Amino acid sequence: MVEEVGVDKRLERKEKERQFKTELIISAFKKIIKRKSWHEITLKDIAEEAGFGKATIYSYFDSKEDIFLLLIQEALDKHYEFIEKLKKEDISPEEKIRRFSQFKLDIVKKTKKEYGSVEIKPLLVWLKTTKEGTQYKKIHNEIVQFAAYIVDFFTEVFDELKAAGYYDGRSARSFAHYYVNSIHSIMSNIFLEFVDEDIVRDMIDTLHYLLFRGHQNA
Repeated sequence: MVEEVGVDKRLERKEKERQFKTELIISAFKKIIKRKSWHEITLKDIAEEAGFGKATIYSYFDSKEDIFLLLIQEALDKHYEFIEKLKKEDISPEEKIRRFSQFKLDIVKKTKKEYGSVEIKPLLVWLKTTKEGTQYKKIHNEIVQFAAYIVDFFTEVFDELKAAGYYDGRSARSFAHYYVNSIHSIMSNIFLEFVDEDIVRDMIDTLHYLLFRGHQNA
C-alpha cells in the first residue's frame, strides 16, 4: 500500500512537470510568433526560447504545427465551456447573443495580444496543404463539429426570438448561420492594423441592431 502511494506521487510529479514544461513551450511559441513569420519559426527556436535543448522539446511536440494545433484545441474548449455556461443562464435570447459577441471580442483581443497580427485562419489553410491526413485532419473534424454545435445552439436562441415576435416566416437556422458567420467576419478585422477596436464595436452594435430591430417589422 505504501509503495502504491509512492508510485502515485511520482506519477503526479511527472505529470505536473510535463504540464509545466508544456506551458513553457507554448509561452515561448507565443513570444517567437510575434517577431518571426510562421515559415521562419523552427522547433530549435522555440526550444531555445523556452530554455530547453532541442531533444527535450521533441519529447513534447513533434513539430511547431502540433503546438499550434494544441492551441486551437484549447480555444475550441473555451468556446464549448462558454456556450454550455450560457445554456444554463436564465437570460433573454438577446442577452445570450450580446454576451457571446463580447466573449468573441475578448478572445480575439487576447489572441492578437499574444500573437500580434497573426490571424489563425490563414495558418489553418496552410496546415491543410502541408499536413493533410495527419494531426490536421483531427482538428479540422473537431472544428467542423464545433461549427455544427454553435449553429445548433443559436438556432435555439433565434427560435426563442421568433416565438417572441421578432421574425415572421423566416428560418431560425438561417439567422443562426447569418449571426455566426457575421460575428466571425467582424472579429477578423481586429487583426487589421488600420481598424481599431471602436470600429469593431460599432460593427457588432450594427449587427445586433439588424438582428433585434432591423428585421422585427420587416
